[in-house]
Amino acid sequence: MNTSTTCSSKTFQATGVIYQTLEQLSNNTHAVFVSYNELAKRSGYSRTCVISAVKRLILQHRIFKQSECDVEKGYLRNFYVLAA
Repeated sequence: MNTSTTCSSKTFQATGVIYQTLEQLSNNTHAVFVSYNELAKRSGYSRTCVISAVKRLILQHRIFKQSECDVEKGYLRNFYVLAA
């Protein structure tokens, strides 16, 4: 079975876990900077599943995502705000 099929079947479950992980990381501020890799590590899902789950959460208006470029370090950072 390929990874995309497995990920697709787990996306619904992963969505809830990713949301809970974002809640835990936000420490009641309802906002957090975290990478896809860090979300994958903390949730136990692959990076691909995390990306799909984040897209689903955005479409459901449960979170809002903003990306910003850290020029000095040379990468994008994701800033997530959980909907109230």
